[in-house]
Amino acid sequence: MLRTEHRVRKMEARAIARTIETDGERPERAGYPDGDHFLGERTLYGGGQWVVVDADYIWSMHGNGADGDDWSANNVGGNIGWRIPRTDKMVASIRALHDAGARL
Repeated sequence: MLRTEHRVRKMEARAIARTIETDGERPERAGYPDGDHFLGERTLYGGGQWVVVDADYIWSMHGNGADGDDWSANNVGGNIGWRIPRTDKMVASIRALHDAGARL
């Protein structure tokens, strides 16, 4: 039962990230968002995926700083980021998934 719940939460977290990337914008260049990190983190080797919630936007971030990555694709520091305008409903969903232990 727990494996199924974990799998469902992971699918829901991935759906949120996919929505941000599909419906949002990928700014040409942006400073790193000053906000809270959820659902994942940057890896030691420059990869990883996570969500950042700042005052105005919800960001889906992909670490793109490892050897062999195309660093010219980066638009937010050593990362590729997409954003959508912040909504209370989306923030509540992200927080609930994070609190339940979901990871991207």
